[in-house]
Amino acid sequence: MNEIVKNKITKTTPLVAKVLGKTSNIDHVPAIKYGRAHENTARNLFLALESPKHRNFKVDHCGLFVKADRPCIAASPDGIVSCLCCTKQVLEIKCPFSLANKSVVDGWNNLDNLQMNESTQRLELNLSHSYYTQMQAQMAVTGLKMGHFFVWSPKESFQTKVQFDPIYRVNLQEQLTIFFKAYVVPYLLCNKQLCVCPKCDKVCCEIEEISYQLESSVLCECCDLWYHWKCVGIKNNPTIETWVCSSCLLNALDM
Repeated sequence: MNEIVKNKITKTTPLVAKVLGKTSNIDHVPAIKYGRAHENTARNLFLALESPKHRNFKVDHCGLFVKADRPCIAASPDGIVSCLCCTKQVLEIKCPFSLANKSVVDGWNNLDNLQMNESTQRLELNLSHSYYTQMQAQMAVTGLKMGHFFVWSPKESFQTKVQFDPIYRVNLQEQLTIFFKAYVVPYLLCNKQLCVCPKCDKVCCEIEEISYQLESSVLCECCDLWYHWKCVGIKNNPTIETWVCSSCLLNALDM
């Protein structure tokens, strides 16, 4: 969602592929495996830390929420938080692979999703990060007005609250709807899209259009973007079975 809202030059093909579930399986990526393996541990720790502050505090597992008036918009929080003293709230859990041996306090500057508030000298969620967009979407779809952002580490964890922003929601909803109508619907009607190299912003040629070898392209198995050989430093006649772009490698370290 954040790619659609924040980046005006986002390549639409990989985003449409994500929406339609046509991207490569990334279950084998170490950062993904690590996050999934520790999510329940993180949820239980969050429950243990917050329970003493509330009455009858609990975290319910949940599935996919679909916005009733905009069924093209959906979100899946990691839990719904409830108690007898507060309104219900969404929960989003992150278990960064890069903090496997560090506390959040010691390693937060390696994460682009957290920032230090200069006024309060406290850590907070980066409002320009995709995780903020993710949580705003979760609150918009569930109808809840507050969310918990919990970053788990085996050393020491961190949590902050995120307030629902109705103005942000309007912008998010409109841009997602436009994207769906402009790109996803045409894809469903005509299963053909151009692939554009993110490095040079030029179309990747079909096999029959290639006049010399360096016009060939390679597919990143994580983000499903095609890159020209020459743009990523691949020489003639490479023997590559699988390949991951530098952006996906960096993103995996932050998860």
